[in-house]
Amino acid sequence: MSTWPGTLQGLPRSPQRLGLRAIWAAGARGEDPYAPINTPVLLEQLRQTRLHQTPGKGRIRYSNFGAAVLALALTQVHGKATYHEMIEDVVLHPLGLTATTAEGKTEAEGHAFRRRPAPNWHLDGLAGAGALRSTASDLLRYLRAQLRPDQTPLAEAIRLIHVLLEPAARTTIGLGWMRSLRRTGPMFWHNAGTGGFRSFAGFLPDRGVAAVVLVNDQRSPDRAAMRLLSMI
Repeated sequence: MSTWPGTLQGLPRSPQRLGLRAIWAAGARGEDPYAPINTPVLLEQLRQTRLHQTPGKGRIRYSNFGAAVLALALTQVHGKATYHEMIEDVVLHPLGLTATTAEGKTEAEGHAFRRRPAPNWHLDGLAGAGALRSTASDLLRYLRAQLRPDQTPLAEAIRLIHVLLEPAARTTIGLGWMRSLRRTGPMFWHNAGTGGFRSFAGFLPDRGVAAVVLVNDQRSPDRAAMRLLSMI
């Protein structure tokens, strides 16, 4: 789950004001950079953040902070006690994603650089930015819904998340999906990662194909995943 990215003048990437390099450096040291963030901390950081311009204007900047705030707002709007209850009721159950959850602990072992075991990251305060854990089968079911929204009960919402911020740009973003123009046509995709895991999910709407790659390693599978998707 994600949101329109924060702009240069909008919400930063993370509530701690950590840059991407600092976040991954913490993971390489076996640390959980998001452990200190819970809902009260998130709200306090939001209170202290000053927006100098309306988000959605200016340079595009991806914001986990923004995704977390959106998730918290949606949880309140739907009258749920937790993000897990909200996302299960609104998205997971309607799409039949029975193996996807934001609760419990990760049983798989992740690895940092040089195959060293990596501790699991806890994103309780940033649930909307990456607390969901899933399987390849469930993610493919989700991608099938992206390719055939009219066959789901969430057709209107799915079409909405395909709307792009800058449609003419070679690479742009919408409500969660990145979109790149490639020789095989437009590719919608998103990647994700924590200290010891990385993932990629993408689909080609013009060709009706999709692919998911999951690894328990800190190294990115993006290039191989995009090549695989283009070859299907």
